[in-house]
Amino acid sequence: MNTLEQIKLLGSRVEKALELIKALRTENTQLKQILLKSKEREEELESIVSSMKNGNEEFESELENAIKLLDEIDAQEPADKDAKSEIAELDAQLAGLSFPSGEEESIPLDFPGTQSDAAEQKSQLDIF
Repeated sequence: MNTLEQIKLLGSRVEKALELIKALRTENTQLKQILLKSKEREEELESIVSSMKNGNEEFESELENAIKLLDEIDAQEPADKDAKSEIAELDAQLAGLSFPSGEEESIPLDFPGTQSDAAEQKSQLDIF
């Protein structure tokens, strides 16, 4: 191989190296843009996760409050059952009494916890 052929071969290799450098620079620019977009998306997702955590904490707090309220209602149930059994006993005693004619109709029998009160409460709960 003479010197002229070596110079042409070297020139060809330099051109290929320049083409490769140009392609690598283009690819590097594209990768930098992709990285920038990925970082922006990561920030968006972190913001979404943060807001979901806050919403989740609020939900858990409301759920705990609802559970406490239900526990309080459960604690009151035995007292309600006792009151209902007392009313049933009084009704039984009243059934055994004899009233002069006309007076029995004037006695109101709607006590809290009786069937008419329960029906009213049920209709109120139906809105939920």
